[in-house]
Amino acid sequence: MNLIILLRILVKNRYLIVAGGLLMGATIYFLTRNSPKIYDSSTIIYTGIATGFNIESGANQKYDLFGTNAKFDNLINLIKSRETQEEALIRLLAVHMIADETGQDRWGHLDELIPDSIRKKLVDVYSVENTVKNIWNFSNTGESNEIYTLLHSDHDFYGLEKIAKTSIRRIQNSDLISLEYSGTHARIVQQSLEKLTEVFLRKYTGLQSGQTHTVVGYFEERVKESHERLNEAEDDLLTFKKKHHIINYYEQTKFIADQKEKLDKDYQEQIMSLAASKAALAELESRVSIKTSISLQSDKILDKRKRLSDLSSKIAMAQVYNKGSSSQMDEWNQEAEMLKIGLREDVEKLDTYGKSTTGIPLKELLKHWLENAVLVEEAEARAVVIEGQKKDFDEKYKTFAPIGSELSKIEREIEIAEKEYLNNLHSLNQSKLKQQNIELSSNIRVLDQPVFPLKPRSSMTKILWIVGFIIGMVLVSAAIILLEFLDSTIKTPDRAKDFTKLSLLGVFPKVPKDSNSSIDFQFVSNRLIEIIIQRIKLASIKSGREESGPFQINFSSTRDSEGKEYLASLLAEKLRMAGNKVLIFQPYINSNEDGNSGMRKSKIIRSLKSRVENISQSKLFPGVKADPKDTEGVQRIDCIDKYAYEVNNDFFDLKSFGDLMQVDELPVDEYDYVFVLLPSLLNKEFPASLVMQADYSVFVCRANRVWSRADTESLTMFTNTVTHQPTVLLNGSRLDYLDTMIGEIPKQRSKKRRLAKRIITFDFWSDEVI
Repeated sequence: MNLIILLRILVKNRYLIVAGGLLMGATIYFLTRNSPKIYDSSTIIYTGIATGFNIESGANQKYDLFGTNAKFDNLINLIKSRETQEEALIRLLAVHMIADETGQDRWGHLDELIPDSIRKKLVDVYSVENTVKNIWNFSNTGESNEIYTLLHSDHDFYGLEKIAKTSIRRIQNSDLISLEYSGTHARIVQQSLEKLTEVFLRKYTGLQSGQTHTVVGYFEERVKESHERLNEAEDDLLTFKKKHHIINYYEQTKFIADQKEKLDKDYQEQIMSLAASKAALAELESRVSIKTSISLQSDKILDKRKRLSDLSSKIAMAQVYNKGSSSQMDEWNQEAEMLKIGLREDVEKLDTYGKSTTGIPLKELLKHWLENAVLVEEAEARAVVIEGQKKDFDEKYKTFAPIGSELSKIEREIEIAEKEYLNNLHSLNQSKLKQQNIELSSNIRVLDQPVFPLKPRSSMTKILWIVGFIIGMVLVSAAIILLEFLDSTIKTPDRAKDFTKLSLLGVFPKVPKDSNSSIDFQFVSNRLIEIIIQRIKLASIKSGREESGPFQINFSSTRDSEGKEYLASLLAEKLRMAGNKVLIFQPYINSNEDGNSGMRKSKIIRSLKSRVENISQSKLFPGVKADPKDTEGVQRIDCIDKYAYEVNNDFFDLKSFGDLMQVDELPVDEYDYVFVLLPSLLNKEFPASLVMQADYSVFVCRANRVWSRADTESLTMFTNTVTHQPTVLLNGSRLDYLDTMIGEIPKQRSKKRRLAKRIITFDFWSDEVI
């Protein structure tokens, strides 16, 4: 089935298609005529997610497309969440219930939804929040209470299924979100959108701040703990330093090391100086006489030397340990100088006018002895003091050596505690900065408040009627096309060839009931008959029977009323007009009285008169006049003779035309064509010997009937009997399927229809002259 045929089918059933569309449209109109009016309200919310300014905004800030889309998804899903929408409905219900109780703005529909006893328990006329809390608690007491049932229904005002249909979308790539809600009550539509927006804004702000409050609280606790550990470590260090008298361990140890090194150096210098002075003193004493030596060891000189030694020790002790005041030091130094002067005077009182054993003047020698003696006393005193100080430093070394490791451990603990404290403090500062940033960037607000819809939405009745009309036509068209595809009748020439497995002899159209049809049926039928005659003549020429005798053609069908007689008469008339003589054998059935033969009942005819159709009255071949010459059982119309033979019980055994004919006055050899019309193959057996003598066989079948397996079996038997390949002649085919036989069907077409056909077939240049 091509597009042209499909369109023809639709055009043919155009009135039915339009009727189906009208019926569907009328049904929709009837069902929607009393539909309630719909009101729409909308609001726009500014989010500031994509382009809003915050603490982190700056020249180097990058736009995170994925993160921005995720934030918008979170925001939209928060509006769509069941808890948000349920709270909005509860708040709306609370406002309405309070208004009902106070009588300010009474909503009559609540009387049917919630019993008065329950409303009085839930409503607090002085507080909306208390009423909301009461409704919320009551709805959570069970699934069978009135509030829970109402909220989880499809109620037009308070149902979750209704508010869930709120349209939420981001306006292009901006920071704006649009919310659209519709319902049957203008005021309630506006209030519903207001409550939904109010609940959403509160939840979004709380969610954003709550995300950072937990983090900030966590780091505040960590900072507190780490600060306490740091304080404990520092207290331990302070206690440790107090216990061991440590101001700065590392400076102190460095100072002690430097002082000890200097002390060691001074000690060595004093020891060397002492040794040199003692040696020089001994040398000098060995040079003086015994008398002088004894004088130098007098009590007076020894006492002064001892006193000078003690003063030297005190001065050395004060210098080394930084003890004593400056006045005391001056006093000791003056006293020492006085002792030195006294010693000098005592030595000078000795006999200093002699000479030493080596001949050196004694006065000069005693002067040197006194100097060395003073140096010895001072050196010995300083050496003793320095040696004592060395012992003190050794004790300090023993004390400070283990303190260092303990101090390093405490300082390491302090360092760890300090780092932990600083890290936690930094994290806390970052969290607070993030919290402040979120609070500044969460400046989400309503840009356009929900509007009060003054006019309802435009009625969809007309649109629905048009859509229903179109759908109705489409459904009817689809049904027609489906039935066309499911149609199992023979219908087309191609299907006739497929069913019968025979080559196609020709097609004859279905006679139109409308005499005023725009199709030139006479031309079409005449042309189709000519095609059939041409093929029969070609078969006759190929068989070589034109000169040797009549060309015998069997006309068969599997069922009655296939049109064999009618088509055979048309073909015979066409051959007669071409100058050929035709003899037609046409059967009639001799039924038994009991009706067991299965054939149509008729009287037994012994003396036959041919049942001839008056071809001259046919509109297909006008102008033909009948001039019959009757013989017994034969009627002649010009060059066409028809003979009605009886189909009796011995019909199967007929072997020749002599057995078939009961008269001898009509020689068969005088005819050019002999048409033998056989009874239907399913209702009566056929004479096999007579059929096998035929030169050509035509199988006739109607286009508007179903082909069955019985048809196939009977046709196969007939085909196997004849000595040639039969052909099929399709009778009553629709004109839509004759394009393959005679080309375009001649008919009157409007310009629009011709143009449409050219467009469909892409035939734009067929009328152009080349």
